[in-house]
Amino acid sequence: MELDELLSTIDAKVNYDKATKCIHPAKNSAQDCPDCLHNQYFSGRAVDYSCEQTRLVYVLRFLPVHMQENYSILQGVDATKVSRRDGSINVLALGGGPGSEIAALKKFILHNKYFGQQVSEIVVTRLDRVSEWKDQYMSVRKLYPTNGVQFNFKKIEGDVSTCNDYIGKYDLVFLSYILSELDDNQAIDLAARLKTTLNANAVLILNDRNEAAVVRRMKHFADQFDNISRYFSDTQQHLGLNYPQSILDRAKAKLKMKSARLGVVTK
Repeated sequence: MELDELLSTIDAKVNYDKATKCIHPAKNSAQDCPDCLHNQYFSGRAVDYSCEQTRLVYVLRFLPVHMQENYSILQGVDATKVSRRDGSINVLALGGGPGSEIAALKKFILHNKYFGQQVSEIVVTRLDRVSEWKDQYMSVRKLYPTNGVQFNFKKIEGDVSTCNDYIGKYDLVFLSYILSELDDNQAIDLAARLKTTLNANAVLILNDRNEAAVVRRMKHFADQFDNISRYFSDTQQHLGLNYPQSILDRAKAKLKMKSARLGVVTK
């Protein structure tokens, strides 16, 4: 499935007129669904994805830009420092959601293989506490052809701040907009738990808000691992994709990459 097709399919499911008569408990003072989603991230509100309209609009607003942010980190990692793998590549995606990092991974594999290496199987494990994302995630993971690589998917239900029930050892770990939701102590605790789950030469992909405290936390988190190489960018730029104009106007999609983006190859 191509991105335009996915966006059109998701857009067709959104009732943009629903907000004016919405009675969902999470509804705020916004006049439409995109603003209702936006308002959740400010003024100390609890983030709530139990509303299907919110999840659909999230995909339209944020999936393309979050996908490109993660993709740019994968491209920025020094592939020569990633050792050759025999057998399956094991990937851990923390936080789950609709799967923007999985879309980024599939796009990266399509164009770059696994850091230049041909692999036959990639096993992706998602850690997520919000079960309602399932329908959106099942659609998103169909993005991009696999070119003969077998993708297998697993899920761990749990909270990233407390989970210690990881499955096996991982070669690649995504933390996309995770550390901004933790405090400094929780981030260090997460790093300690992850260190026991990594294979040699594992790659860490950290993508998050470009705020001084968050960037400092990201770099301190990375310091908890033995780094072979590190890539960082906070350059603001267009996401580099064409977005259907009609959907763009309705969903108020984000088209600029503004995040802090950090990729680490561990020892």
